[in-house]
Amino acid sequence: MLALAAVVLMAPVEPAQDYSERILIGQFNMAGGSDEYGKSEEEHGPGLKAPEALVRSIKDRSPKLAFVTINEGCKDWLDYLDEQLPDYNVKFDPVFKRDDKGNLQPALCKHNSRFGNAIIYRKDFSDLQMESFDLQSGPGREQRGMLCLNSDSRRLVVCAAHLVNGDDHRGQRQQEAERASSLLAQNYAGYTVILGGDLNDVPGSEALSSFYLSDYGLGAHGSLKEVDSPCGNDINERNSGAGGCRDGEHTHGELPKGWLGGVMEKFDYLFVSPEVTVNDADATKSLYSDHDPLWADVTVTYPHGEHRISPPAQPPPAEEPTPAQPTAPTAPRAPSGKPRPI
Repeated sequence: MLALAAVVLMAPVEPAQDYSERILIGQFNMAGGSDEYGKSEEEHGPGLKAPEALVRSIKDRSPKLAFVTINEGCKDWLDYLDEQLPDYNVKFDPVFKRDDKGNLQPALCKHNSRFGNAIIYRKDFSDLQMESFDLQSGPGREQRGMLCLNSDSRRLVVCAAHLVNGDDHRGQRQQEAERASSLLAQNYAGYTVILGGDLNDVPGSEALSSFYLSDYGLGAHGSLKEVDSPCGNDINERNSGAGGCRDGEHTHGELPKGWLGGVMEKFDYLFVSPEVTVNDADATKSLYSDHDPLWADVTVTYPHGEHRISPPAQPPPAEEPTPAQPTAPTAPRAPSGKPRPI
C-alpha cells in the first residue's frame, strides 16, 4: 500500500485545460423610442411584429446563439420574447430621464411601455450576475446606462450600452464612452468582454476611440476588437479605404431614403476582447426598426475546463413571406451561410 501511495503521489498532475466554445452573438436596437417603429399597431406602428420578427431570428440561430444585446427595448416586447423563447432568459434594465425639477422618471416607448437596454441569453449560462452602470449623462437628457451580466466561472462579461445621440452631444457621448470603457477595465479585469450597443457614432469618431484597441490607429486607446471590421482578426492601422480597419457595414438609416442618397451610417457595434476569435460577422436587414441587427460568429475560451452541455436544437420555424425591400449597396462580403434576416 505504501508503494502504491508513492506511485500516486509521484504521478504527474494534469493541468486544468481551458475550454473553447464557438457561439453566435448579436446586437440590435429595436427602435421602441422611434415615432415610426415604437408605436402600437393601433397607432399604425409595428406593434408585436417587431418582437415576433426577433423571436424568429433567434430561433433560426438557436442553439448556437448565446447572447443578444438590445437597445430601445420595450418592456412588453421583452416580456413577449421571454415567453416565446424557452431556451433563453431576458434581463431588462430600464432607462430614466430627469424632469424639469431634476427628478428621475422612467423613460417610455412610444406605446407607453417602459424603455431600456436588455440582454437575451441562453439559459445554460446559469450563473450570470446582473449589474447596471450609470454612464453619467448630462442634465435634461435620458440617463444612458450600461447593463452587464458576468459569469465568474467562465470569467466572461456581456454588456449592452447605449450612448447619447446627435452631433450637438459629441462631447457628452465621448465622456459616456470613456466611462463605459473605464468601468469595464475596473470591474472586469481579466474577464473576456463582449460589448454590444448602439453607440450613435461612426467608427472613426473620438468617442469610439475609447473602445478600439490602440493597434487600430486613428487615436484609438481602448482594449477591444470590433467584430465587423473589414480587417477581421488582423488588427492594424491599415490606411486603405476611408477608415482602414475602423470601418464596417452600415447599420442605421432609412430605406428607401438611403437608397436614394440618404445618409447610411454604422452606429451599432459588437466589441470583444482581443483573444476572442472572430470567424464571421454580418449586418442583416430589419423590417421594423431603423437599425439593422449585427451578428457575429466567434470563438471564446473559458478557463479551467468550464464545459457546458448545449441545449437541444430547436426545429426550424416555418418560413414566412417577407415584403420585398430595396437593398442599399455595400462592399462585397464572403457568404456567411447564416439564416435569413430578422
